[in-house]
Amino acid sequence: MGNLDADVSFEPNYMEFLLRKFREDPELGVAGTPFTQDGDYDSSKDSFEGENYVAGPCQLFRRRCFQDIGGYVSNRAGGIDWIAVMTARMKGWKVRSFSEKRYHHHRTLGTAGKSALQALFSYGEKDYYLGGSPVWQLFR
Repeated sequence: MGNLDADVSFEPNYMEFLLRKFREDPELGVAGTPFTQDGDYDSSKDSFEGENYVAGPCQLFRRRCFQDIGGYVSNRAGGIDWIAVMTARMKGWKVRSFSEKRYHHHRTLGTAGKSALQALFSYGEKDYYLGGSPVWQLFR
């Protein structure tokens, strides 16, 4: 099972690669890869998440894991992809972003129907609702 945004592209064998990772590790609950965006952005270098997080534009789940976490849980601030990954980890599932491959995200994260500045404020709001410190947001 998975989520695949309409604004991503990847190599022809990308899904086969991820499905193989699920076959190789029965404890793997969520799999994906880092991604790139225009402007030389590479999530493996330019974000805080690391290999134990899978970004929302392309997340694949083992069916049992997705059922175990209750699927994507609605949240007024958004962040359903983050909640899904963190819940999977809390329930003991492995979550892994495999650095051997990348997909390309064709739109800056968070800008669907928003300007880049509005997206930044929205991310701050989400972080706050999900337990982040306002002080952290100021210095981030």
